[in-house]
Amino acid sequence: MGARKLLFISFILFVSMLTAQVKNVDSLYVKYFENQREVPYVHLNKTSFFKGEEVWFKAYVLNLNTQKLHQNTSNLYCTLYDENGVYKDQKLLYVKDGVASGNFKIDSTYTSEKYYIKASTNFMRNFEEDESFLQELTIVDNKKQEKKKTVLKDEYDLQVLPEGGHLLANSYNTLGVILNSKSGRVPSVTKAELVSGDKSLLEFKFNRFGQAKIGMQIEVGKEYEIKTTLDNGQELRQKLPSKELKGVTLAFEDISSNMSKFIINTNPETIDDLAGDKYYILIHNTNSYLKRYIKFKPNTYTYSLFINKKLFKPGTNIVTLFSSANKPVAERVFFSHSKSLFSKLSMEAIEITNDSLTISFSRKDTDVDDVFLSASFLPKETKSYNPDENIYTNFFIKPYIKGELKDVKDLFENPNRKKLRELDVLLLTQGWSKYNWNTIFYNTPKRQFKFEKGITIKGTINDISAITDSTKIHLLTNSNELFIAQKLNKNKVEFKNLYVKDTATVNFSFSNKEILKKPYLYVQTFPGRKIGNIDISRTDDEGKYYEDTAPDLNSFIYDKQEVLNEVEVKGKLKIENTPVMFGGDRRAFKIDETYSPNQRILEFVRYKRFTVEETELNVSISVRKPGVRVNPARVFVNGIEITFNRNDMLALRQMRLDEVDEIFTSNAGRGEIHIYTKPRVVERNVDEPFFTYKMPFGFSVEKEYYQPKYLSTNNKAFRNYGVVFWKPNIKIDKDSYQFKIPKLDQNDITLFLEGISKDGKLISVKKTFTDLKKINN
Repeated sequence: MGARKLLFISFILFVSMLTAQVKNVDSLYVKYFENQREVPYVHLNKTSFFKGEEVWFKAYVLNLNTQKLHQNTSNLYCTLYDENGVYKDQKLLYVKDGVASGNFKIDSTYTSEKYYIKASTNFMRNFEEDESFLQELTIVDNKKQEKKKTVLKDEYDLQVLPEGGHLLANSYNTLGVILNSKSGRVPSVTKAELVSGDKSLLEFKFNRFGQAKIGMQIEVGKEYEIKTTLDNGQELRQKLPSKELKGVTLAFEDISSNMSKFIINTNPETIDDLAGDKYYILIHNTNSYLKRYIKFKPNTYTYSLFINKKLFKPGTNIVTLFSSANKPVAERVFFSHSKSLFSKLSMEAIEITNDSLTISFSRKDTDVDDVFLSASFLPKETKSYNPDENIYTNFFIKPYIKGELKDVKDLFENPNRKKLRELDVLLLTQGWSKYNWNTIFYNTPKRQFKFEKGITIKGTINDISAITDSTKIHLLTNSNELFIAQKLNKNKVEFKNLYVKDTATVNFSFSNKEILKKPYLYVQTFPGRKIGNIDISRTDDEGKYYEDTAPDLNSFIYDKQEVLNEVEVKGKLKIENTPVMFGGDRRAFKIDETYSPNQRILEFVRYKRFTVEETELNVSISVRKPGVRVNPARVFVNGIEITFNRNDMLALRQMRLDEVDEIFTSNAGRGEIHIYTKPRVVERNVDEPFFTYKMPFGFSVEKEYYQPKYLSTNNKAFRNYGVVFWKPNIKIDKDSYQFKIPKLDQNDITLFLEGISKDGKLISVKKTFTDLKKINN
């Protein structure tokens, strides 16, 4: 049974079970969506990578309530997971004015073929609906060396879904029909028809997505089927869902650029019960709603409401039909197109030289606010850019529907009536609303997770005798010139909303009458890493066809000498220590450059299946065994056990991986941890009036894009998988914007441009610059 059919059945079951009286739908709806929801989108420079390359990306965060860039968000977690959903790496991005940019290095530790990048915030965890961004990445040189897959006999799936969720007997019904295959390819069809027995009632055609919208009077006592004959002669049949003898249906029609039509149908068996009753439709999109009533009359079975599109918000809307008892009866997702949703740019190559291309961007709609853009330049023949979403689908569609709409990105590019009809059929057949009315009525989100703004650093001074009423704590950093002074609250201090870089060393000093002294602090920083998890089914690639295997690496790897040196260095990374350990399940870790140097030892141990408990006065580590109380694990530093030495255990809070050479762990029995440190080269002068703290987790330092050192840029490997240029921070105001990119021996370069204006207008453009070997003098 297909996922869409399950969604349809789940909606029917939900409506039938929701029988409790709800007195005020309006106020419950407003309350459910009153919090500012964040929707992140990540524009990647490409989606397929080689080891040694960087994943470059630009993040845009939308405020779902205002439909504009989120002005309050500052903390965005960008996390990498492997193909099994296991945490790999994480960056904390500082979001300013709704945008941020970052990168991940694909090094030798990336051994799987697939990884996933996720973007999310802490506050998003308060909501049942998942708005996180998720995209699959491919490591090309890890791809299995298999020949192109061929399917000898494809499997086809034919589905019929009534519009609004109900099929009503003795009434006119609108149906969505879907024909697809396991391979993902839409089969060619000779003939498609609605039949009853041997009688053909209606012929129709599928669109390029294998979908169709048809209408028909459905009579009680008759059986109906969709009959489809493929070009290969194969015949497919699918019965219509069970008919309801009593009920009401809902349909939607986009009849013009200004007007929409909503049709409510019932039948003779139902109208006597409904005569004089009032139903209503609620047109909503999480930040606004419009209500219109329908009063049923005797012997009248069809009711049409014509509504000017100006009365509801442009973009995706949900229309729900409610009974007079405020029970949701039927529902439909639709898209209201408007030019106000889009920003238009003019792009041209204004200068071509032997080695570079100068591009000029200028706005066509000069009345809009600043436009924020990111641009990926790839060879025209690229196979490395295959995102599931673009900024249109991520912001226009994804926040409102369950599941995914595949291959719809081009429907928003230069939309016409044909494309808008195709989008409407997609939403009819696949666009089941993300929002559950039972949840809206009875489970208003609770703010269990904080809205994070920057980093908080808390400190507790152990020596209370040194504190007076005038004592201040001074905080300064070595990397981003942060200097703050704050009074103590008894023996505690808290610095909020800080921008502290991931590489920062934070120094603390306290003063009494302007004399600086070194404090002894217990320091805590918030937030920490958020490992979380991912739903890999969201990026299910069953049926995808991959054209070829990885290209010849000898024609692509950009710095052979560097790669050989790396292999030689790796060969010398031998385990030096041999601790005596009891029990099995032993693991050894050589701490080299592939580990994050600022990661705390306690954080590292926590990821290795240990439970770490920290308080101001104690640190305790034990093997993680759910439901079982375990004695503290034995902890050794340089061969000396510190398990029961409180001061030494407390000192582990300050230790980072850049101080460590090797770590050995065992989860057998009560567990063991052996830590061997590197020799200390420089010690801080004990007379200095500073307590030094290394940030375990801070904001990622944005790097300037640098060009990979490709061995060659004029071969097939580069044309398929190489990168020409990446420009993440383009901002266009009233003036045009120009910049220069290298040509890298390319005659044709394709630009993938994504962005949003300050007032929420979107732009997504694919443009190819051709004949670049021509030189303008």
